[in-house]
Amino acid sequence: PQDVLSFVEGELETSQWRNVIASGVFLHQHELHATPRYYKNKLGYAILTPLAFETPQGTQYVMVNRGWVDRTKKEASTRQAGNTADTVTVEGAIRISFKQKTFTPNNRPDLNVWLWYDLPAMGKATGLPLLPILIDATAIKTKSGEVLKDTPLPFPVEIKIRNDHQGYAITWFLIGLTAVGVYLAYYMEIRVR
Repeated sequence: PQDVLSFVEGELETSQWRNVIASGVFLHQHELHATPRYYKNKLGYAILTPLAFETPQGTQYVMVNRGWVDRTKKEASTRQAGNTADTVTVEGAIRISFKQKTFTPNNRPDLNVWLWYDLPAMGKATGLPLLPILIDATAIKTKSGEVLKDTPLPFPVEIKIRNDHQGYAITWFLIGLTAVGVYLAYYMEIRVR
């Protein structure tokens, strides 16, 4: 994975789904909750926490999707061991473009209820100048390299590419068969005359 700093200084627009690594401090007091999020058919929340990291230009802030928690673990106080104030290293994938879908209700920043990832509104809600990217964490480690305990479960980052070749083959085969049928019907009509 590349260091997040290389993306900050480079082209963010072409970075979607790239593996990234970032070291910094989580700002747990600015934690956001996205819902509904499901894990193994169980309803819960995605925990979004800004990560502050140092660059030559000063402190930068990036929103990190730390993963899924059960409804009983929504509040940060129920998972204190995972809310370390120490430096952590986040490994994950960069996400950039988010759009509200047609039937998705509006976010409620006043209630800390986020139904879709609106990074400018999240920056406004936290009062931080967030980078225009989100990191979907796949692992969060302590300075010693151990995986952080009592923390949200990272979502599996999967890119699924549709493969409709069989459907296309069947469609074109049926179109060809229909064309042969039309030709035979036309030919038979000419012979009958």
